[in-house]
Amino acid sequence: MPRKSKGVKKPVGRKNDFTGKKLQLLTNFAGHFREAIDNKTPLDFYDRITTLAVKQWGYHEDYSVLTEEDEIEGDNDDDDIPSQFASVNDDEDDEDDVLTVEEAERCQKIYKKLRTKIQQWYRQKYKHVPSTGNSSPADPSTNPFTILLPPGSSKPRRMAEITLYMAMYYEMRIKEEAERRVFMAEQKFDQATEEERAEQDLKKPIPATKKAVKARIEELYDEELKAWRAKHIVPKTPQEYHHQLQTAGEFLHPIAEAIGNMMGVPVAIMMPVPIPEKNGEIECLSVHVDMPAMPIWSGTNTNTTTRSNKCELASNPSKSDKISSVMQLRCLDVDHDTSM
Repeated sequence: MPRKSKGVKKPVGRKNDFTGKKLQLLTNFAGHFREAIDNKTPLDFYDRITTLAVKQWGYHEDYSVLTEEDEIEGDNDDDDIPSQFASVNDDEDDEDDVLTVEEAERCQKIYKKLRTKIQQWYRQKYKHVPSTGNSSPADPSTNPFTILLPPGSSKPRRMAEITLYMAMYYEMRIKEEAERRVFMAEQKFDQATEEERAEQDLKKPIPATKKAVKARIEELYDEELKAWRAKHIVPKTPQEYHHQLQTAGEFLHPIAEAIGNMMGVPVAIMMPVPIPEKNGEIECLSVHVDMPAMPIWSGTNTNTTTRSNKCELASNPSKSDKISSVMQLRCLDVDHDTSM
């Protein structure tokens, strides 16, 4: 039987619905989308941008996304692509033709499907942080924890006998010299009588060496195991706990600095702990790192937020007590920052 053709394979991944001037149109209104998200009016934005898209290219026959045939032919100037909603507000409806019921239903289906695709495109493109395409950064400096924090220490393991043997006796017993010494020791052991072996404490050379190596392995293993367990012991006495708190800042401050330098934002690491000097009273120790201010979103502008907070306090005086308590907590954190 003739072999069936597998046909053309479809590309893997999500279909790119908007290209060319359609993509440029949606990109021009990215700022309006962010502003609508901040003002919590995204639905109104989707209606306006869909209306503008339909006015630019009309309705497609299969009520799908607008295709390349809908592009303006012979015009490659991007200046004609609008970036404001003035064209929608100024031109309400240029068509004087009365649509039939079937035509109106067809246009409505096209409008709804196009609006859904535009909504999905904006949510995927601008509402979430774009992916870099590389889950594991090539430069270890991009992750401060790989530099500042050592990898998790695992429980020590016993060395293999051959490994320690080579470390202990390689310089002394290499190649012919090692074989010669072993041969002479074996010959002396074989020629000696039982009385001579007992008097001179002669033993079979290979088992004796192996036993010494094994004893050294156990000794090294016990030392490493003891040191490893000491690192995983939680402080039990007040003296141990006090010492651990005093040294916490030395480890936390480099981490806070590395995160601040990488992200460009202020960093604060908080530790609600009982203070030994105050008979176990729980307070908040913290480490702070200040960074220069970064550009902010329009909805979280500092001046606007400050003015809105003042107006809210004027209308709700009871909230001033809560804010003052928060400020006291922040001052308490800064005071304990110097002690670390």
